[in-house]
Amino acid sequence: MAMSRDDQWALTWADLQQIFEECERKDFSCRGFSHFIETGTFLGQTVIALSQHFRELHTIELSPQCFEAAKLFAWKASRSIHFHLGQSTEILKKLLPKISGPSVLYLDAHWSGSVTAGLEQEVPLMDELHLICELLPHACLIIIDDLDLFAKVNSFEAINQQTGTSSGYHSADWRPITCESIKMHCTRRAVGCFQLGDRFVIMLRCEGGLSAASHADVKPSLDTAAAVCPDLVLRSRLSAQGKNLWISTPGLRLQASSLDRVRSQGKWWQRIADAMEREYSNTLGSASTKFKDLQDQMERERAKTAKLCKESVDNNLTHQQCVALHDDLIEAFMAEAFQQKLTAAWTAAGGNKAKEQKAKRETCLPLQLPVMEKFGFEASEKGVFACLWSIRTTFFNFKKIEEMDQELLAKATLLDFLVSPDKQPTSDLSDWASCTYPKTYPDLCRMRSSMKLSKNDLGDLILQ
Repeated sequence: MAMSRDDQWALTWADLQQIFEECERKDFSCRGFSHFIETGTFLGQTVIALSQHFRELHTIELSPQCFEAAKLFAWKASRSIHFHLGQSTEILKKLLPKISGPSVLYLDAHWSGSVTAGLEQEVPLMDELHLICELLPHACLIIIDDLDLFAKVNSFEAINQQTGTSSGYHSADWRPITCESIKMHCTRRAVGCFQLGDRFVIMLRCEGGLSAASHADVKPSLDTAAAVCPDLVLRSRLSAQGKNLWISTPGLRLQASSLDRVRSQGKWWQRIADAMEREYSNTLGSASTKFKDLQDQMERERAKTAKLCKESVDNNLTHQQCVALHDDLIEAFMAEAFQQKLTAAWTAAGGNKAKEQKAKRETCLPLQLPVMEKFGFEASEKGVFACLWSIRTTFFNFKKIEEMDQELLAKATLLDFLVSPDKQPTSDLSDWASCTYPKTYPDLCRMRSSMKLSKNDLGDLILQ
């Protein structure tokens, strides 16, 4: 099963499927692994290629230059990706307790010469493994890359980023890092391990320093400012603002300013930026005036459609009314009696999607009707749809994510989670909800985790 190092220096979906198949042969199921965490982004090829296959993706990079360059490639991603800048161990300490489900972790953060960072701590692998075993309570599949570099002395060539030429060689003694020493760090939770080509794979059972049942007790690490203003947590993530965290938006145009920042790092990076711009132009035709004219025309048509939709709304809610309406529904749907009734009805549907949606409507409607009437809508299912149309048209439809009201977006996302027994909250949502509803949200998480769905339902908990 050996793989060519020249052709397979990035992890692909085909590689992962091969690994999953080997895990299945060893009685370790990878079904439902919807989170992907990577240490060592470099230029982002791995996380971007895998973006369509996972619900939540995180990648960590130490080099500011690689961090900026990887962001250029993000236009190719199918889903939003969390790009983190900093030491992998420091970021994992804060990130891992917030991950809400089984995860694939791809560890590739070692220094390897060229323009990579990390000469001071060449291989953070052992510390990463310790943190994963202690802080991530869910089942995990750990994939360690570049196995052929361990258990020996390596000689890496460094590249001068300004000139793009060699600046000499550095000797790296990695003889203490062996398969046996790696396994020792995971003994308590490992159910098996194997080598596949140039990668070492470890399978961890659902357990750890934090149990799955107590996961809801974990309080996210928040800045003081964010604790005072909960919305800052969501804004800093969803609107992709922040020095050490950037969240990509699928389909976002390649920005000239971003290219210029990468080019300013030196000749090596100029070549990367030039190649990226060529690929973007060849793929999307962004250099074509005709293509830009088409984009402008689409924007104009979008504005016209948005105006027509607004005119079709009979009851326009103010921002304050919309927030209050969401708060009333959130309070109603967080109640234990409702959650138990919804879960029972959902489970009784036996995995039939149509029956699940019918169960959701019938369970939610009695709680929705008084709220609809309170805010001027008809107390009926028709009134619920009229309310939904009003909110979507006024605050969400035809808006880019950076234009949306982040508080309403968070509350709407939380509502969707509350009425969907088959969904798990993202780490972003958990951060915001834990801070905004500190007394009720942790209890809700404990309640949801104690409500066991049938095996058929659990099998569907993947990539909603």
